[in-house]
Amino acid sequence: MRGVVLIAVAVMIATVLLAAGCERRGADHRVEQLAELEDGVYEGQEPSDERLEELREAVRQLESRVQERVRDHEHLGRYHKMLAIEYLNREMYGLALDELEAAIEIQAENPVLFYYAAVSAARQAKSTREAGARQELFDDAEWYYKRAIEIRPQYRSALYGLSVLYLFELDAPDEAEPYLDQLLELRPNHREAQFLKGRMRVMQGRIDEAIEVYERIADEAASASDREAALQNRRELQEGRQ
Repeated sequence: MRGVVLIAVAVMIATVLLAAGCERRGADHRVEQLAELEDGVYEGQEPSDERLEELREAVRQLESRVQERVRDHEHLGRYHKMLAIEYLNREMYGLALDELEAAIEIQAENPVLFYYAAVSAARQAKSTREAGARQELFDDAEWYYKRAIEIRPQYRSALYGLSVLYLFELDAPDEAEPYLDQLLELRPNHREAQFLKGRMRVMQGRIDEAIEVYERIADEAASASDREAALQNRRELQEGRQ
């Protein structure tokens, strides 16, 4: 029994020493990072020992306040996200966009925030009467989609959303093409994207290629509704050429 107690005590001491060591290393790293921000360091000058000691003291005094401030902003980011979700669920897209932009101010590398900001901006644009304001929102949606894809190049929802925006809102099929091709490369059987490709070919005036797209969909479609929609599109294109 005594041996078990001694082992437990030894483990506890080792854990405490390890935590203390990690804390010291963390503090040292923090001092190094602060030193890098000192004036003159970018020119190759080394901080003096006196200055390094001042930085160590600053870390000791401010670390807990710094961590608390970071946690506060993390909570604030979650608040904006939760509010944005609720607004989206209620189709209050302008308000959702405001909250998503606020969340992006806090978390600037989250592709999902940019994706939903794009969706919100595009939806709000469709309900905006003034042409200039409507176009500005569509431009914002385009930028947000592109930023989401820049952060996560294989973000299929953003690739699809941007393709839809170009085809149905901005009348820019050539702009849509590389994103649609990228989406279909990632997911060749993406049925909605395949229909978009047919629509894109029609807008580009490449009717024969559009007919081929719809024929391929009809041949591969698992559902009767998709097959019938593809055949109907093909028939309309063939009749339009006669």
